[in-house]
Amino acid sequence: MCDLGGSVPVRCTEDSMGDNNTVLLFVLEYLGKVSISPEDEFESYEQLQVMAKKIRKRLIGNAGRGNVLLRCLDCASIEIEPEWNIAGAYNDWSVVFSFEC
Repeated sequence: MCDLGGSVPVRCTEDSMGDNNTVLLFVLEYLGKVSISPEDEFESYEQLQVMAKKIRKRLIGNAGRGNVLLRCLDCASIEIEPEWNIAGAYNDWSVVFSFEC
């Protein structure tokens, strides 16, 4: 799931304007409506955290190699946060990052 947040105008130079666009990417795993053990839930969060870190590494790597789609990526803006009860029967982490152009 990806939420392309609203664009917020920011001043780039004295004579031009730019946008700061924020992306909220959810890394989800469906657990169903049955109850699971705390150990299984913890393992699920661990696996999703590894996946979220790989996404961050890929974003930074592709931006560093000059990928045209990531040319305005603000690598310092990338944040990974655990989420709970955002999407119902899912375990998830969010990856948030911004583009400044």
